[in-house]
Amino acid sequence: VRDAFVEIDPKWGEPETWGAIKRAAGPVTDFFLLAAVDLKRDVTGRVAPERADETVFRTILGRTLWIAGMAAGSAERAARFHTHLLPQGARGVVLDPWRQKLLDSGRDPGNYRVGIIRSCFVTDDPERDWGPIKQAERYRMSVYGRFFRETPDKLSAFDPEQQSIPQGWVVGDVEHCVAELTSFIQEYGITDVVTWGAAPGLPPSAMNASLERYATEVVPRVRAAVEGR
Repeated sequence: VRDAFVEIDPKWGEPETWGAIKRAAGPVTDFFLLAAVDLKRDVTGRVAPERADETVFRTILGRTLWIAGMAAGSAERAARFHTHLLPQGARGVVLDPWRQKLLDSGRDPGNYRVGIIRSCFVTDDPERDWGPIKQAERYRMSVYGRFFRETPDKLSAFDPEQQSIPQGWVVGDVEHCVAELTSFIQEYGITDVVTWGAAPGLPPSAMNASLERYATEVVPRVRAAVEGR
């Protein structure tokens, strides 16, 4: 029977043809999922990369993905998969290795984004306004602290012998917040800064005035300073 099919069309004698039939015969297929990340199943049914001249999706997808780096392995993984980085820990562990791996592979770190949570509370009177937010943040950090105490991983963010990239709140008037955030962004090459919009246990209104001033008075000046305008 096989010879008769091959006589009609030589493609019937190729494993690829039968592999395609087998993949299409089932009720579900992973064809499109694999194709979305430049993968396929080879003639043996194993997952394999597409040919280099047919790959495009993984690079595009990587430009929209972020990997949080709390250890050297995760930072290097972010570079390997062409993703942006959320560094959390010591610069020499979670940020510099990522940039170096990009450079070693001929890529420009300037084409990628580096994001971090560095919250800002804008007030002309920190002594009057900061207290409730500070207490709420202490609670948040106690919860996070418990999470990290329970992990067997050694994370540089909680190693007192290593200096972590600062993630503490910036608290003060507009001038202070602009200066602190500008210096921070320039020192570490940060492209995206995230600030908390609410504090645990407090109504959203507790942050409204600060967030409004942050958006209208701090952010434009920080952007202008960083961009050299």
